[in-house]
Amino acid sequence: MATLQPVPDFKRGDLVRWDSQGRGRMVHHVGVVELVVPRGVPLFPLLDGLASRYSLRAMGDKGSPRTERSYLVALLGQGGRGKARLHWPHASLLRPYQAPP
Repeated sequence: MATLQPVPDFKRGDLVRWDSQGRGRMVHHVGVVELVVPRGVPLFPLLDGLASRYSLRAMGDKGSPRTERSYLVALLGQGGRGKARLHWPHASLLRPYQAPP
């Protein structure tokens, strides 16, 4: 039986990392927490104020509230190609970012 990962406790401005898999490869992300979303709160109404500063293309399903606290994370390292992308990763995947030595 698998154990559930606890939901981490981050605050706005914290650097976080997470991994995702897509198109047959593992991708490592680093970003900054932009918004803490309480559990049960739908995301769609919160995005109006963020759309002018961030790209929302990577958000996926924006309307369904999550059953646990979650975080909107701005991806770092966009290289000047426009707005930073905003992501809504599952909170259990997030880890504190620690710079390599």
